[in-house]
Amino acid sequence: MFFPPSLRNVLSCLAAAVALLLNILCSDPVQGQVVGGTISGTISDKSGPVVANATVSMKNLATEVTTVVTSNTQGLYSLPNLLPGNYQQTVSAAGFETAINRGGKRNCF
Repeated sequence: MFFPPSLRNVLSCLAAAVALLLNILCSDPVQGQVVGGTISGTISDKSGPVVANATVSMKNLATEVTTVVTSNTQGLYSLPNLLPGNYQQTVSAAGFETAINRGGKRNCF
């Protein structure tokens, strides 16, 4: 079959659009990858009760990037998407001594 050049352009654009649409409609969704990990836990007093509204910070010792969260009413906290590395953890709350844990060595908890 012979088509004029302008019609050929329209047909090729239409074919490309249909192919793209079919590719989008027939593909599986892709899940994102996360490089970092999550540290979570419960803040509690030495005698046992949980500590609400405690500030928990994790400082990457190589990059100096600090992530800060606050514990909830059950004393739970979660620090997501932390890159691999050595960290200094600091926990503070009103009426309590500040606790510092640097690179897995407890200074005060």
